[in-house]
Amino acid sequence: EDENMIVIQVLLCFCYMCVIPYLIGCLFVDGQKDVGNVTILRTVAGLMISYAVYEILEVGFQLKNGSFRLLSLLFILVSVLLAFAGVLRVSYRRLGRRAALQKKGIDFKNIDPFFVIGILLIVIQIFAILWMATPDKDDAFYSGLSSMSLSYDYVLQNDAYNGLMTKAISRRYVLSALPIYQATLSLLSDGLHHLVITHNLFPLFYMPLAYGLYYQLGKRMLQKEGKQQAGGKFLCCLALLHMIGNYYVFSPENFLVTRIWQGKGMFVALGIPYIWYFGCLALEATYEKQVYTRRERLSCWILLAAGMLACSFMGETGLYLAPFLLGCLVLAMSIVYRKWQGILPAVLCCLPEATLAVLYLL
Repeated sequence: EDENMIVIQVLLCFCYMCVIPYLIGCLFVDGQKDVGNVTILRTVAGLMISYAVYEILEVGFQLKNGSFRLLSLLFILVSVLLAFAGVLRVSYRRLGRRAALQKKGIDFKNIDPFFVIGILLIVIQIFAILWMATPDKDDAFYSGLSSMSLSYDYVLQNDAYNGLMTKAISRRYVLSALPIYQATLSLLSDGLHHLVITHNLFPLFYMPLAYGLYYQLGKRMLQKEGKQQAGGKFLCCLALLHMIGNYYVFSPENFLVTRIWQGKGMFVALGIPYIWYFGCLALEATYEKQVYTRRERLSCWILLAAGMLACSFMGETGLYLAPFLLGCLVLAMSIVYRKWQGILPAVLCCLPEATLAVLYLL
């Protein structure tokens, strides 16, 4: 009976962490030009929108000393409504092009061997992280914040250091909603412990998602140079580097493989490639107006703005590094295209983060 209950709890978490974000992503990712694998991009885009929504709600509830449980219920209500809208949109589009749909089989003759090797390396990494414990000193703090929300029904009020839980939380953590979100997953999954969610489900669900985003990013960058099978080679190279990159607690490989459930780890594993991918896509759509429709351009900028807020959700590192990354990207692509129309929408994408930065400083 207990094993059946655990299976149900894991399935509930899968719905909250993967299925609902995928459906939310269907609102905006629908096969834009050169968009790559739609399933991966819909899921990661919907995930960033979910994080952005949670960040906005968390800041409001924290300022008003609101209830953690009410925050969780409001978040899942908004998420389900967005997911339902995504279902309606996909259903409507499929009805309009049903005659054009064709089933395609797998062409085993043209399978990229580098892609297959990369997948095998990724499976080994996921198996290792699930089989072997990878404790980190920060876990005591982050798990403490989750436990305090579940036990006392408040949102980021007290500090979890030293187990005293009496001092006000440090300013550097006031915008980091990730531990509270993990507590929300525990609450909504009928009590699955948040350490199981973070140490097991986050790597299981989000490591493949991160690598899928890397694959799309590599394919987008390299195939424009005329290089074939670029995505598979890029993925294989990254997977190999991550097999031997755990040389330092702050190495990028360490963030993805052993700390993806923490704020800095998520920012490195998902936040940076997301901003890079959708930043390039939004700027390209802006500078090549003859190729992209107005709706596609707007969707790209909305997804980019959601990603900026999601980086703040991951921690203070994303609060100031994400705008810096976007600024460098805008400058580089504006010089390449010799156009500057992308600067204004990029600044608008940073306004929500600028508002959070003001709250952070105050």
